[in-house]
Amino acid sequence: MVRVELKQLNREFKDGTRIGPIDLSVEEGELVTLLGPSGSGKTTTLRMVAGFIPIEEGDLLFDGKSVKGLSPRERTIGMVFQSIALFPNMNVFQNIAFALEMAEKPRGEVIKRVEELANLLGIEKLLHRDIHEISGGEGQRVALARALARNPKLLLLDEPFSALDPQLRERLQYELRRIQQSLGITTIFVTHSQQEAFAISDRIAVLEDGVVVQVGTPNELYEHPVNDFVARFIGSGNVIEASVVETGESGSVLQFHGIVINTEKIVTSEKVLISIKPEDVEVSLQETENCMKGTLVSTTPQVGALRLMIEIANQQILSIVENGIMDSLDGRIGKEIFVSFKDKGVQILNQ
Repeated sequence: MVRVELKQLNREFKDGTRIGPIDLSVEEGELVTLLGPSGSGKTTTLRMVAGFIPIEEGDLLFDGKSVKGLSPRERTIGMVFQSIALFPNMNVFQNIAFALEMAEKPRGEVIKRVEELANLLGIEKLLHRDIHEISGGEGQRVALARALARNPKLLLLDEPFSALDPQLRERLQYELRRIQQSLGITTIFVTHSQQEAFAISDRIAVLEDGVVVQVGTPNELYEHPVNDFVARFIGSGNVIEASVVETGESGSVLQFHGIVINTEKIVTSEKVLISIKPEDVEVSLQETENCMKGTLVSTTPQVGALRLMIEIANQQILSIVENGIMDSLDGRIGKEIFVSFKDKGVQILNQ
């Protein structure tokens, strides 16, 4: 497998759109996800790594050697696109075998490799079916097998599950992770789904406007977003502005609509952005110490929890509480509720 380094990668397009500079390393055997909203530069970055879009500035290294001038074929990559683009005039076996046959591999070697991949991906019974006879999930497995056929050093995946229903998508995420780890293949995965990125990644690079703004494990991003964009996009916190009422050697005291928040960080400004994870937003039907009033906007049941949207001073605050509180909230939509924060759940941004 291969270690990949993106060094000050840049590309500017005729419409003024710019990607980069991007610095990112992907260790051998690691799965790193490029995560961000539409237009953030995820797919363009992936295509520069693949060699489909030229790199104007910066460099791309595989195991310390520049591949900037190499074609996609010379880079020894496997790629699965958002549109899997299987060959409709070939059956499953022929699709998987295509790259091997183009490389003029011996017939016995081709058959052995196709059967190995089909067994690995659970599609051995589909090998002689036409493409129009298989489902979307089966098609994704075929596309992945085709990408793996020539033992690529690097696997690139561009939102391969985006068109699938949620249950199938989740199952294929698990299968992809299992296969990637069993093969030990270095992988870069593109998605706009925080849930998908968290499910499969060793590390995640969050992109905004063509630039990587934070890289870390799923837990690091969730617990310690570096700015309001990451906090909002990852869904790890409510981003609000608090007033700084006191600062000393041991930390600062913040206030948000009557709630006092103690933090060990020293804040020198008058206002500060803070992130509070939904599970650290506590709710009550009765007024308690250090709380504020809000209006319950909606309740959404989740597995083992209840998702509450609360409006406070024209700002919506998300809280996730245990399902046990559901009965007490019946008929409370549009009515008063009391909110408090756990100090440990407060993350100061941009400090």
